[in-house]
Amino acid sequence: MTMVAPVAQAKRTAKRWARTCADAVGRLVRSTTPAELTAALRGLGIRPGQTMTVHSSFDGMRYFKGTPFHALQAILDVVGPQGTVVMPTFSFDGRSYDYLRSGPSFDLRRTPAQTGLICELLRRRKDAIRSLSPTHSVAAVGPLARMIVSDHENSLTPFDEHSPWRYLLELNAWMVFVGVPDRLLPVSASPHFDELLEGEFGVRIYHPERFEVRVLDGEGRERCIGTYAHDPETGRHRDYDRVCEHQARMGVLKRSRVGAISLWGGQLRPLFESYRDLAQKGIKAYR
Repeated sequence: MTMVAPVAQAKRTAKRWARTCADAVGRLVRSTTPAELTAALRGLGIRPGQTMTVHSSFDGMRYFKGTPFHALQAILDVVGPQGTVVMPTFSFDGRSYDYLRSGPSFDLRRTPAQTGLICELLRRRKDAIRSLSPTHSVAAVGPLARMIVSDHENSLTPFDEHSPWRYLLELNAWMVFVGVPDRLLPVSASPHFDELLEGEFGVRIYHPERFEVRVLDGEGRERCIGTYAHDPETGRHRDYDRVCEHQARMGVLKRSRVGAISLWGGQLRPLFESYRDLAQKGIKAYR
């Protein structure tokens, strides 16, 4: 018994030392500067002046040499001042049905984004414009920002023809993921694709219960907006991974890496067309 504790302690110390050494080596050989991140995103094919919707995870940006502010600026630099960047600023984490059942209120100016620190930093920018959706708002910066977010308050469902995703699809915007786990790739545009193809899928995407949410708009005026939540039961049978795998093989969803940071990107029109074509071949997101 007297020997067990010292041996166990030695093993723990060795593991900590190995992790420390691995981290030091990683920072030395796999670090990424803001300029390198900008260049790598442009390497996907994105050009200055284009429109880009971005999901990000600063926790997933290992060995990035900068703060979240530097990461946000590096992303904005990809398209420059003539381009437009859109980020999700969803007001919930988890299932929208559970969130709406809790009876929330939504303040356009103050409700924080639950989609990551970089998205929250974009939302707080003075030049950012946020869409008025009690659950699935987005924030945008750039010349097309106001147009993209302008009609969201009229949406019956958060991804319908009044949502920012309609304009992003019309613009053939880039959809980009920075440091995001692969399992979270479909969280943005795919729900809009589902609405466009709902008849072909033959599933009920939204729960029939309508929720009335108290909101405060950008002028601080109180109003009520009705919305629907994705059906939790349908969600149990939804699997986007197989579709994403096929899109990656087809080349419409491109994968890259800079240092230790995973990057994915694709333009929305080819992504939607491949999503539709795969569904017609029986490769659907719904089982």
